[in-house]
This record gives sequence, C-alpha cells and structure tokens, in this order.
Amino acid sequence: MLLNSVGPVSNLEMELTSSFYLRQEWLDPRLSFQTSKEVDEPISISIEYLPLLWKPDLFFTLGLTSYRHDSTTPNVFLRLWSNGTVLYSQRITSTMKCQMDLSNFPHDIQHCRSPMMSYSYTTKDLVFEWSSKRKATSVLPSAYLAEFVLSSVSVVDCTETFATGTFTCLESVLTLERQMGFYMTQTYIPSILIVMLSWAAFWIDHEAVPARISVGLLTVLTITTQSSGARSELPRVSYIKAIDVWMSANLVFVFAAYMEYAVVTITSRRYKRNLRNSGEVSAHAGNNITKRINMRCDNKQ
Repeated sequence: MLLNSVGPVSNLEMELTSSFYLRQEWLDPRLSFQTSKEVDEPISISIEYLPLLWKPDLFFTLGLTSYRHDSTTPNVFLRLWSNGTVLYSQRITSTMKCQMDLSNFPHDIQHCRSPMMSYSYTTKDLVFEWSSKRKATSVLPSAYLAEFVLSSVSVVDCTETFATGTFTCLESVLTLERQMGFYMTQTYIPSILIVMLSWAAFWIDHEAVPARISVGLLTVLTITTQSSGARSELPRVSYIKAIDVWMSANLVFVFAAYMEYAVVTITSRRYKRNLRNSGEVSAHAGNNITKRINMRCDNKQ
C-alpha cells in the first residue's frame, strides 16, 4: 500500500477517508510463456483482459464506500512475467470506519485500522502476505492532514475464523496525533478570557445592579454557547471527554462569580438592616438618658 492522501477525518461519524495505490502480486502458472530475452522483463497487459484473469477477491471489512479512479483512464495496470507472476496495481479511494477513543479529546491519539480480507476463499485456497520485495506501506509527502499528524503506519496479520471457515486478512494501522493549534486559539484562549472577564464584576459597585447582572449573565451564556459549539462536532458518547471537563470547570468559575453578587447583595442588606437597628436602639437609649437627666434637674429645682 502506498498512501497518496489521508483525510478528511470525521470526528462526528468516526470515519477516515484515504487514497492509496494497492499493489497485489501472485503467481499463476497458467499464464507462463517463453521468452527469447536473457533478462526476464515483464510485459504490460491491457486492462481489457482484466476480467479474463483470476484475481484475489480482496475487500475492506471496515469500508463504507470505496471506488477505483477512472480519470482520465482507469487507474489500473497489469504486468506479467514469463513464469506467470502477475502484478496488479490500482488507485483506490476508500472511506472506512475508524473507532475512536475520545476520552482525551483534543489531546488524543487515534489508531485507525484498514483490514483487507478475502471474501470467499479460505486459508486453504488463498493466503495474503505482505511483500518481502517491497516495503509493506509507504506514505507520499502529499498525505497531509490539517488536524492530525500521521505519525506512523504499522501492519499486522488479522486472519480470523468464522462459522464458514478461516479467512486470510492483512491490516494496516494508521496512527494519527491530533494537533492543538486550532483548539488552542478557538477554545482554550477564548474560554480563559471569558472567565477573567467574569472576575471584572468584583470591582463593580454592588449597588450597580444592571452592570453586575449584565457581566455575570453574559459570561455564563457565552461559556454555555462555546461549550455547545465544541461538542457539536463530536459524537454523543457515553463517557466524559477532556474538553467536557475543561468547559465544565470554566462554567463553574463563571457561575461562582455570578453567584458572588447574590451573596454580596444579601450580606449588604443584612449589614444595612443591622446598622439601622443599631442606630434606632442608640437613638432610643439616648432619648431615655435625656429624659432621665431632665427629670433629675426638675427634681432639684
């Protein structure tokens, strides 16, 4: 497999689209021929003869949609050696299911599998093996992803046994590391600034009711909207993601700053009430003292 391009990757649907050159080689003695050349050079065969040749019935077990390119001509070539060795190459674009673990999103690393299996031949008739002559998988520089970095491509044998027999299978695993640049500028930095904005209410006079309520309510609604936007491109999984913890913590800080105004208001009212009551008691006591002094003066006179 020679990867030509990788992407796009859909987090919501958990799908990966990739374009690659798939090269298969096998030996068919029925196609052997004699040649007068000293060096065994292959001959190119027209793709018109492709339906007449035996080919492995390979299919992608996790493939959702796949097609072979036909622009400007079918992207296929056949080569035949004198001993009957056939090289069959084609360019394919396939969208496959990629089961993602989003627990650490957006700090996650995903491993997308691309298994290839025989549909009807069991291992008694057909066995897939990675070529020893060529590198099993290669990546062209054009295989660029905007959100991920393709860190490695590994290959394994995924032969499985079903009720109908044991079927040969080969699998390539693409390791994708998510980049943080987009989420840093679109999620983390704005949410930090919004939380800091909610703290500005601490310096506003508690009697300025419209200003305090506007700042507190605005920051709560902004964090809620930002949290909904961050989750809109993710599937509804049952577990908690790292982005959920971050946005929930921001919401708690903003909500606490908003509730601080309620606490300050209640405390201020109690303080004013106690101050008023203490003033009335002092005035009443002062009046009693004045009355007693006047009564003593009258008695002396």
